[in-house]
Amino acid sequence: MEEYRFLADKENLANNKIMSYSYEGFILTETGNPDEGMKHYQQGIDLIEAAEFPENQRRNILKSFR
Repeated sequence: MEEYRFLADKENLANNKIMSYSYEGFILTETGNPDEGMKHYQQGIDLIEAAEFPENQRRNILKSFR
């Protein structure tokens, strides 16, 4: 996921970068590390809140984190 985030950042693909935190959070939670998984979910949420998305797009992305 870190490499994926790096590439998404390099190509300026904010959605992909944000979703990588959701995916990694899910993987960590399902493999028995929920505390670390929640940290990744929170990082994604922080990026959503900081990004310049239209409000309807922001709400849709946030749904994948909740």
